[in-house]
Amino acid sequence: MKFEDLNEKVQAAIQGYTESYNVTALAYNADKKLTKVTLSSKSDESIKVVILDDAGKEFVETAAE
Repeated sequence: MKFEDLNEKVQAAIQGYTESYNVTALAYNADKKLTKVTLSSKSDESIKVVILDDAGKEFVETAAE
């Protein structure tokens, strides 16, 4: 998946992370319409994974009860 292939809202959301993080990987799940973004912190190189929906909002999966 290329950054340019993502919709504008998702691209804008990812841009918000690039001040503190480098984007190391992108994956898109067409069935769920979710983008998985793997980020590496510029300060300590820790890894953060963020899931974004097509509106560019952070997606938090809720556990089924």
